[in-house]
Amino acid sequence: MKIIFQEQEVMLEDAVPHIVFEVIQQMLTDRYYFDYFIIDGLRMDGDPQNIIEDYVSDAEVIEVIAIEATQFIVGLQQSMAGYVTTALPALRVTVERFQQQEATAQQWQDLHDLLEGMQWLQQVYATVASSTYVPKEWLTLQQIFVQLIQVLPQLASHLEAKNQQGIAHLLQITIYHAFEQIADQLHLFVEQPKN
Repeated sequence: MKIIFQEQEVMLEDAVPHIVFEVIQQMLTDRYYFDYFIIDGLRMDGDPQNIIEDYVSDAEVIEVIAIEATQFIVGLQQSMAGYVTTALPALRVTVERFQQQEATAQQWQDLHDLLEGMQWLQQVYATVASSTYVPKEWLTLQQIFVQLIQVLPQLASHLEAKNQQGIAHLLQITIYHAFEQIADQLHLFVEQPKN
C-alpha cells in the first residue's frame, strides 16, 4: 500500500490500521489538519481513524488531503463568528420568554440547540488551544470560553429542573454577554453579504 501526502510517499507491506494511522499522523506533523482521503481514486470524508479502520485492508493508494493549521483555525474562527452572530437574535427572544416564564416548546428546543452549540464551541476552544497556530485575539477569547465552559453544568442542571428563572438568569448575565464578546472579537471573520 502507498500513502501519499504532498511530496511524501510511504510504502507499507501490511495494511494494519493503527500503523497506517500512525504513519499519516507523522506525515501531517502538527502543522496540518486532516481534511479527507482519496482512497483508490474515491474521496472519503469523515473521521480519519474510522475511515482507515473500514477501508485500509483493501486499499492500494491512500492520498491524504490536509489543511495548514493557520487555514484550519481561521476557518474555525469564521464558523464560530457565524454561529454566535446568528444565535444572538434567537437568544435574545429566548431570554425574554424564559424571564416571563412563557417559554414555548420552540424556546425549549432553541435552548437545547444552544446547549449543543455551546458544546461545539467548547470543542473548538480545545482544538484552538492545542493548535500550533494561536490567533492574536485568542487570549481574550480564552477568557470568554472559560466563562462559558464553567456555566455549562449550571445550565444543564436548570434545564433538567425546567427552572425558567435560573435559565433566564444564566442566559442573560453570562451566555448572551459572552456571545456578544465573541462576536465582537471575531467581527472580521463574519462574511459580509455580497452585492
